[in-house]
Amino acid sequence: MTLCSDFQPGLLSAILDDSDHHEFDRRGLEAYRRNLEANARRALAISFPVVHQLLGETRFADACRQYLRHSPLVAGDWAEWGDSFPEWLELSGLSEQLPYLPDMARLDWFSHQLGRTEDTQLNFESLQQLSASNAGAGHLVINPALRLLVSEYPVHSIWLAHNVEGSEQQALLTQAGKKLQDRAGETVIIWRKHWRTEIRAVSSAEQVWIECQQRKVNIDQSFEDLSQREDSHSFQFESWLPDAIENHIVIGYAAPEND
Repeated sequence: MTLCSDFQPGLLSAILDDSDHHEFDRRGLEAYRRNLEANARRALAISFPVVHQLLGETRFADACRQYLRHSPLVAGDWAEWGDSFPEWLELSGLSEQLPYLPDMARLDWFSHQLGRTEDTQLNFESLQQLSASNAGAGHLVINPALRLLVSEYPVHSIWLAHNVEGSEQQALLTQAGKKLQDRAGETVIIWRKHWRTEIRAVSSAEQVWIECQQRKVNIDQSFEDLSQREDSHSFQFESWLPDAIENHIVIGYAAPEND
């Protein structure tokens, strides 16, 4: 779904301008405007499905119209449009009503982007080096597509509640509402395993560990950093590693450069 880039000069501006300060026929512009707004609404509904559910049709359509005027797509693919939508929501009045909305938009956008990302293959040969006596001097290679989202809101619980149907959804909505009342923040990781985008909540200790590996901090130093935390006991490396490899969170091992 792309936007034609060969508009007459000033036509796009006129379409997005509700005034009469232009030379184009108003009825023709209205037809263009309806089509443009419909495309924008469809594109953002695909890229931000949870935000769409949270706002409902009327408020979402209004937000799409306002965002289109703020950040119009001049040329290119509608599927790539919307990267600044979370920041726009943060500055809009909608975030006053739903303060968790910008973070939900970030989660939606990460998920949407990963759906268009190529798969990353495991490097089994490098992982065999973890049995070496000096393995602690190297670091784990985290899936390069993995994203961390740290939020003061229960974003994972809200996301789960809007990705199921039936009686289970009501129970999850109740849980998410309780966490919102308790101001319980959540950290999530978003990554791609094979052809699927995966999303799950992680503890603050696991967050620190993953961030250390992303920064290429060696394993020994990462354990040292983690040991300084009160919640370090919540991260069990021996059970975490095989699960992380199986789920493509960890895709390899980088030995020390002097080896």
